Amino acid sequence: MLLTVLAWAEIPPSERLMHAGRVSEAADAARQEVQAAPTDLAAWERYLDALSALGRTKEAVEIAKGEVRARPTDPDAQYLLGRAYPTAKEAQAAYEAALRLAPTHARANMGMGAIHRSRSAHAEAEAAYRRALAVDPTLGEAWAGLAAALVAQQRVPEALDAGRKAMVALPDEAEGYLTVALLSPKEALLVLQEARKRMPYDARIHERLGELMLAAGEGAAAMSEAKAALAIDPTRFDARMIASYAFDMARGAIDPAGYHELVALRQKLREAPADTEAKLSSVVQRYPDAVVARVARAEAQGLQGDAAGMAADLEVARTLDPASADVAAAYGLVLADLGRPAEARAPLAQALSARPGDRGLTLALAKAELASGDAAAARDRLARLAASRPSDVEVILAYAGAMAAVKDSDGAYRYLSGAVRKVSDARVVLALAAAARDIGKFDEAASLVDELARQSGEERLHAVAEQLRAQGAAAAAAP
Repeated sequence: MLLTVLAWAEIPPSERLMHAGRVSEAADAARQEVQAAPTDLAAWERYLDALSALGRTKEAVEIAKGEVRARPTDPDAQYLLGRAYPTAKEAQAAYEAALRLAPTHARANMGMGAIHRSRSAHAEAEAAYRRALAVDPTLGEAWAGLAAALVAQQRVPEALDAGRKAMVALPDEAEGYLTVALLSPKEALLVLQEARKRMPYDARIHERLGELMLAAGEGAAAMSEAKAALAIDPTRFDARMIASYAFDMARGAIDPAGYHELVALRQKLREAPADTEAKLSSVVQRYPDAVVARVARAEAQGLQGDAAGMAADLEVARTLDPASADVAAAYGLVLADLGRPAEARAPLAQALSARPGDRGLTLALAKAELASGDAAAARDRLARLAASRPSDVEVILAYAGAMAAVKDSDGAYRYLSGAVRKVSDARVVLALAAAARDIGKFDEAASLVDELARQSGEERLHAVAEQLRAQGAAAAAAP
């Protein structure tokens, strides 16, 4: 146990925060790690990946480009640019630039493996991953990619061998254990138990163990693993699903046969929602106290636009498990869709208290507050969200709208003037134009939009600026 604690203590803060799903804090920590050790490629990867996960891809690319400008002959800089790029074409060009500078660059070869996999060129992906691992066998991402490429070529024994080698090369990283557990079910329990001893801080291990417990009909043990995963990272969807199944199984509301049937039906939901709903109704009849059966049928109804039916099932699910944040979230969202925002607030607030960093829930609750006449509460809630997501267009628009709703037009204009400099999105520009009209700052807004047009090359923005000037002139000429 002491060795496990020491191993966890040695993990960089940004990685620990990523394990916990605290991505914004992880980005800040990784930035500090990069500043302290500018040549640490793993720290750079965590930094750029965290920015991308936050939707700040443009920022990640600009930072990586700055590294290339500062170190044009350094293959590491080119690799990092490839890591930051959002498209395969751009990333490939950067990885190839790195490989021209250093043909054996392990991480650039790993990046090329990912590019090939994204295009289903699995043999090429395999070759690239093998080149990467020949130079650096400690790249867990490359081991996982190699196993996936081999499975895609129906070479499962070789993929299993890759997983075993990853366990040897990286005994304190989860990828190899997860690969072996997936490809060799008879070994899964022992392998995952060993992984849990070494890495109790990795939520993925607890999730896979929870699934094994469910399949064996051990609801209480599955709940224990789900709670362990959620204690590490409350945002993990798989862990929440395991917890919901385990809740029903532990209290006898569903048995292993019903569990397997529900899992199979949920996999078919999007393909044939009507047919699946009929089969789910049969499951509900056989397991009337199973929350998961009600929620699954509600999902099928939602896919068919039956919000009323969805609300009815979720209302029953709420009575069966009033503490479930997931049921509360789904029920609140459907009430909001049904035009019942005042009723939606309580379940949405319950769900958000369990998942305080959830962007979607925060927006949904703020919209329900606005629609039910509590604009001040919505503004305050969105102010906090906007501070943590300065480049999120939907958040920007919602916060500006909430400020306008509380008659703070000047505040909305000032906020949008700053936001539009960070986000070159037409919707934000149009919102700025509307705010400018509200307070009569036509010329000031027009100059700002013209400057954005020059910076971004978006010629259509000049038309918005001219329209603002024309409106300003018309307002000035009005008696």
